[in-house]
Amino acid sequence: MDRSDVSTDHIRGLVHGLDSADSRRRGASAVALGELRAYCHIHCFIEALFDEDTAVSRWAATALGLRGDATALQPLLDQLGCDDATLREAAAGALGLLGCAEAAEPLAAALGDTEPKVARAAALSLRRLGDDRGAEAVADDLVVQLRDGDQEERAYAARTLGALGSGGATEALVERLDDPAAEVRADAAEALGKIADRGALHALLQAGFKDADPLVRDAAMFALARMSGSRVPQTA
Repeated sequence: MDRSDVSTDHIRGLVHGLDSADSRRRGASAVALGELRAYCHIHCFIEALFDEDTAVSRWAATALGLRGDATALQPLLDQLGCDDATLREAAAGALGLLGCAEAAEPLAAALGDTEPKVARAAALSLRRLGDDRGAEAVADDLVVQLRDGDQEERAYAARTLGALGSGGATEALVERLDDPAAEVRADAAEALGKIADRGALHALLQAGFKDADPLVRDAAMFALARMSGSRVPQTA
C-alpha cells in the first residue's frame, strides 16, 4: 500500500483530529495515522518533521523512529540540533527507536542539553542502543524530581529511572512506595522490579500485601516476580 501522495496538510489534519472533542474523529484520526506510519512513503514523514506545527513535527519524529529506516537518521540528527527544545526532545526519543548505532555520539552530546527533558530523552535512547552513559548523567535530577515534583512529575521520574535501570535510585524509589498517589507508588514498584536491586525486596513485599490500592499491589508482586524469576505470589 503506497501512500506517497499524502501531503503534510493531510497529516496535520489527522494530528489535530487526535485532540477533537468528537470521540469518533479522535478514533478515526488515530487509526489513519497508524496506517500512514505503516504504509506511507518515508519522504512524507521527513517533510512533516520540519513542519512549523510542533504537534505535527513531534508525531513525524516518532513515526520515523518506529519505521526503523536509516534514511531518517540524518533528518532526525538535524532536528536534534534545532532551537526548539520540544522538537529536540522528540528527535532524541526517535533516534533511540530508530536503532542506528551512529546516533550514539550525537545523543551523548545531547546529555548536556540545557533543557532537562532533552537530556532525559537522550539518556533513554542511549539505553535503547545499549549505551549506559546517559543513566548516570540524568539520574540525580530525576531523583530530585521523584522526591520534590508534583504527582505527574514524580510518576514520570519513577518510570524513567526504571527504564534507565538506575541502581543508585533504589532508596528514593522505595520511599515513593509510601507516596500519597497510587499512580506514583505503582510506577515506583515497577521501576524497582526493572532495576532488580534485592535491597528493595522487603519494601516490595510490604507493598504487595498491604497497599490499599490493588494496582499497586499487583505492580509490587510483578516486580518481585521479575526480580526472582518465580511465579507471582498469590494474595488471599
